[in-house]
Amino acid sequence: MSKNSYLVLQITDMHLFSNPEQTLLGVNTDASFNAVVDHINEHHADPDVILLTGDLSQDETMPAYERIADKLKRFHCPKYWIPGNHDDSDYINKVFGRHNIQSQKHVIIDNWQFILLDSKKLNAVEGHLTDDQFILMEDALGSYPEHHAMIFMHHQPLPVGSRWLDNLMLTNADAFWDAIDPFHNIRAVICGHVHQEHEARRGNVMFYSTPSTCFQFTRNSDPFGVEPLMPGYRAIEIFSDGSFKTDVHRVENFKLNLDPSAGGY
Repeated sequence: MSKNSYLVLQITDMHLFSNPEQTLLGVNTDASFNAVVDHINEHHADPDVILLTGDLSQDETMPAYERIADKLKRFHCPKYWIPGNHDDSDYINKVFGRHNIQSQKHVIIDNWQFILLDSKKLNAVEGHLTDDQFILMEDALGSYPEHHAMIFMHHQPLPVGSRWLDNLMLTNADAFWDAIDPFHNIRAVICGHVHQEHEARRGNVMFYSTPSTCFQFTRNSDPFGVEPLMPGYRAIEIFSDGSFKTDVHRVENFKLNLDPSAGGY
């Protein structure tokens, strides 16, 4: 049944470990993820779609994926995932397949389409779109020219102003933009990876990055750094006329225990 608007939630960069007590840069990533999900349950308890956009596990382990799936059971909407550079897609498929968290990469919601691209590059931190991802994207956009479109991927296809991070972005970003330039139904491109809230515009397409559910990288910083911003997620409300609005929401009163001296991870 069609309705005027739909609520989509993007949750990204959880970095969970096999051991739920393990920390990363001082942060217990399990506890911060749980705090984000509890915040969602309080403020956005009935989303229409949840998108998990990569780096779900830090150590690529099945117990980490199991705990993500278990925590999200309270939400009965469709859920979809794409991998990040820290993820093992085979393990995710094994675990999420049992919990109805789907690997589908083209999702139709009324007169909108979401295209979920796999930007993971084997044995690398930076991202890359293979030929099959371009084919998927162009087929979807060409087959549904009347549908408003959003494209999601893990790695950023535009710089965010942090030199060390922008050295680890999508390596074939120019080819990505060249591929989507002929299509005029794309409203936004949204990523994870950078652990920052960022907004930009390229032509008529908005670009957003979304905070991590754990620690946040220092914005506009050439060297690596972390800053004491709270874990968060992105809410996107899409409307039948092709408009949308989006906001980042952050947990409150969570004790980060962030290690400010960290020189990397």
